[in-house]
Amino acid sequence: MQLAYRQRSKSKVEGNIATLTSAEGITAVALVGDGARLAFENARIVAKVAGDSASRFKVLVWSGAASELLPFRWVVMLQIFLKH
Repeated sequence: MQLAYRQRSKSKVEGNIATLTSAEGITAVALVGDGARLAFENARIVAKVAGDSASRFKVLVWSGAASELLPFRWVVMLQIFLKH
């Protein structure tokens, strides 16, 4: 499942947040829940969903200036906290 794409970008995963950074800005994707993981394929962030079992997770997507990423991280942490 493709979640984000950004040409000529640098990719990075920190915990459950994947980012694509380019001259135009940054796109961040987070998964909250179980049954999937984030990966990169050809400048795309994709979710790899577990094959045989049912999976339930939220996908959070944000795009903007790199300096504005911290509030997105807070939202992700809040979603994780509310899940438990």
